[in-house]
Amino acid sequence: MKQVVIYLKTLKSDEDREIVKADAVDLEVINLRTQPFAPTFKGPTIEAIARENRFTNISYKKDKSLVEKVGRSLGVNTNREIGEQTFDYYLKMEVKE
Repeated sequence: MKQVVIYLKTLKSDEDREIVKADAVDLEVINLRTQPFAPTFKGPTIEAIARENRFTNISYKKDKSLVEKVGRSLGVNTNREIGEQTFDYYLKMEVKE
């Protein structure tokens, strides 16, 4: 675990951490009892992840009281959750495939 923490500390920016986090969704879980594994952790390089990353960030500013109001309505606490849920709603209701 110490090796993982050391790797995570090498990530220089929030964007790097988001890239690693987004890539982690697609990780394959292995059974360590039946699969061989290396005793040392080697994290992926940001460049390799970024080339394969199919996600992008969306950023905008809105009045804080309105954002809090939407968050309460959605039943979520973070701006990220608000953004994801409002995007998903718009995609479902307004975008015709």
